[in-house]
Amino acid sequence: MAVKMVSVCAYRADVNHDSFLDRPELKSWIMAKVNEHLAEASTENAKIFHHLDTDNDGKIFSSFTTGFKWLHYFQRF
Repeated sequence: MAVKMVSVCAYRADVNHDSFLDRPELKSWIMAKVNEHLAEASTENAKIFHHLDTDNDGKIFSSFTTGFKWLHYFQRF
């Protein structure tokens, strides 16, 4: 399974389809995946923040000190 996964990734990263993966192709593919992951994480974090900010004041830190919003966080995850 892992070998197949690496093969698929290498195929996708091989932009010029010469069956070789050079450094620029690998770097470009890795950076694209990192940026994709960061975009997904940012979207998910915004959803989590909105969920934790139950009073819609744009703040969640003060509630962390009392523990109430931590409880909501741990119940969700």
